[in-house]
Amino acid sequence: MELRKRIKQKMARKMAEVKSRKRRDVLTASFYGMAKHADCNNLFYQLTGKEMKSFKDLGVSYAPADGKKRFPGPSISIRELVNLPIVVKDYETGIKTDQGDDRTLVAIEKSGEPYKFFTSSVEMRNILEQIKEVPDGFPFETTIKAETFGKGKTKYIFT
Repeated sequence: MELRKRIKQKMARKMAEVKSRKRRDVLTASFYGMAKHADCNNLFYQLTGKEMKSFKDLGVSYAPADGKKRFPGPSISIRELVNLPIVVKDYETGIKTDQGDDRTLVAIEKSGEPYKFFTSSVEMRNILEQIKEVPDGFPFETTIKAETFGKGKTKYIFT
């Protein structure tokens, strides 16, 4: 698809007569939309003197205002991970859930697929914090084991 000749001409004339930087930016943004849709990168550069960039070339990503990390993949029960090899990618502490406050969210990879699970285990959190201090600690491979103690209670540990 190409831009119409009169759109190109009008844009060139407006850019030549505009003195205000603010108005020039508005015109550039308007023309950017038309040129991007018509795939006219060279024409855009000739009239504005600016390179047309792709979003992926800008290298920006979403940064949440609350500072919390967003992990990909669905949540999975820790019971489903017992005795399976997993790769622990990262973790986040201080998460509020229906089961309680100050829980830990752990991002993992199982069979090449991203998952995450919640835990309130102080032992697991302590281990994750120790690994965070080790250079090149994350990601690491592990297996989660279940240990029964007390009156039928279960705790989960990394092995």
